[in-house]
Amino acid sequence: MATGTITPTGSSMTLYLIAGQGGWRRGSTKLDVRPRGYGDGGLGGDRYDFNGSGVWAVDAGYGGAGSAILLGSTEASPALVVAGGGGGGANSMNSGGDGGVLIKAFPGGGGHAGATAEAGAAGTVEGGGFAGGGGGATLSNVGAGGVPSGPYMNIVGYSGSGRNGGSGDEMRYGASGGKTGATSGGGGGGYFGGGGGSAVWYEDLHAGAGAGGGAGSSFINQTAAPGTIDSSWLDNSGDGVPGMVSVSWR
Repeated sequence: MATGTITPTGSSMTLYLIAGQGGWRRGSTKLDVRPRGYGDGGLGGDRYDFNGSGVWAVDAGYGGAGSAILLGSTEASPALVVAGGGGGGANSMNSGGDGGVLIKAFPGGGGHAGATAEAGAAGTVEGGGFAGGGGGATLSNVGAGGVPSGPYMNIVGYSGSGRNGGSGDEMRYGASGGKTGATSGGGGGGYFGGGGGSAVWYEDLHAGAGAGGGAGSSFINQTAAPGTIDSSWLDNSGDGVPGMVSVSWR
């Protein structure tokens, strides 16, 4: 979240406000629909037959969209303030059997947005599976897609694209696509978009985990209207929370 005070330099000042949407959480039916804002949130992994419904639904979190205040009257106006959205959190699946859990898997949470955009947290699978989190965006570049490693099936995340967060992905098993067992989170939107998380999957024992998406970057413009804005940063929670901007007038 960005908070501050704007002092108009003349008799009037026109501002264009963009409020970002929060990322979709597990169970949402807003499948493959990006949260919109100043930089859209990235897609998270999907799940088939969620709760026996027989349809696709969101499984890993979608990234939160960015919010902004622009100096002007259109969406193309220069940005005064941009607050990046948090990355979406991931999900995992433990393997089971008559004797209990055979392989444990742990998902990663989404990165927080603030003065510095955090990377998504890693996911892990026992036996050496590592799902790298999506990278946090910077003031000059998008966040990289997460990189997995280890002896199991690996799938990388997608990097951010301009202001938009990169997508996560999912692993599937079964003859017809089956159920999703490892899903990674989408990156947050912002000044630049965060990267989507990666995923790992142990096919033999049906266990896997995804990593969280990275946050979108935040920005304060000190050149579009010099001396008119005095701002500070508060941390945004992760897991798909949208960027927020708070402004008061002098």
